[in-house]
Amino acid sequence: GFRRATTQDYGIAASGGTDKTKFYISGGYQNQEGTVINSWFKKYTVISNVSQQVNDRMDIALNLNLSHSNANNAMGGSYYSSPILGAYFSSPFQSPYKPDGSLYTGLEDGYVSANGDNFLYSVYLNDKRLANFRGLGGLTVGYRVFDWLKIQEKVNMDLVYGEAGLFYDPTTGDGINTTEPAKSGEIINTNVKNTTLT
Repeated sequence: GFRRATTQDYGIAASGGTDKTKFYISGGYQNQEGTVINSWFKKYTVISNVSQQVNDRMDIALNLNLSHSNANNAMGGSYYSSPILGAYFSSPFQSPYKPDGSLYTGLEDGYVSANGDNFLYSVYLNDKRLANFRGLGGLTVGYRVFDWLKIQEKVNMDLVYGEAGLFYDPTTGDGINTTEPAKSGEIINTNVKNTTLT
């Protein structure tokens, strides 16, 4: 149920400008395998900071921090297709493969497992997908009324959007044990959206 996992991490950044305009922008990509089979995480990020001196009295600054991530996780310890649970419930003498080389589902007569599931078969069919987007943005406008008095107004936004999807294949122990209709598998999708302005 476990494996050696690798991580890839890439980034690029640039900055520059003139006396009145300055900018910084960076992007990143991360790809991480999980140590549990059929688990991984990918993330993309963009950071941008731009400032502009409009005239002798007014300046504007815009900051953005955007990230998007996707993840696939093996089912948790209370599910039949969990590699962690399966490692404890399967007999060490029980091969996950039939004599013809195909995988047992775990539901066959004669398959020795306390939970009736072969996680090597079901872990790749039962998905737990998570996606998340977060956008942080800030706009600052400054105005110098007098040499000794400057007024600044700041507006910040925080946007979060998340989506989770679960799928239980009907040929697996988790899918067969869904409630209605019997032995049909199950699909669950949830969405969360939240926006904050300050």
